[in-house]
Amino acid sequence: MSELQALIDASKVESFTDPSKASDTEMLGILVARHCEWTGIEILKVAVEALQDANFHTMACAIEEGIESIENNPQDDASVETRQLLQSALDSLK
Repeated sequence: MSELQALIDASKVESFTDPSKASDTEMLGILVARHCEWTGIEILKVAVEALQDANFHTMACAIEEGIESIENNPQDDASVETRQLLQSALDSLK
């Protein structure tokens, strides 16, 4: 068992009343959110790194563009352009 899997398993026991109902992916997402202190941009940056590692470069690039748009326009993080960039990244998963 990897150290990451051991961390996921231990965290499920600590975080859920019925750990068997929580997926590893759900728990990993919770751990990432906690590590990033629930900051959406930082969570997206982690996702970009994971996508790049898995060779989903186009999708990672689209999300990076969305991140840059949000960082350059902090008062307008729900702009149409940003939503479209992030949606195109999600659509490329299909």
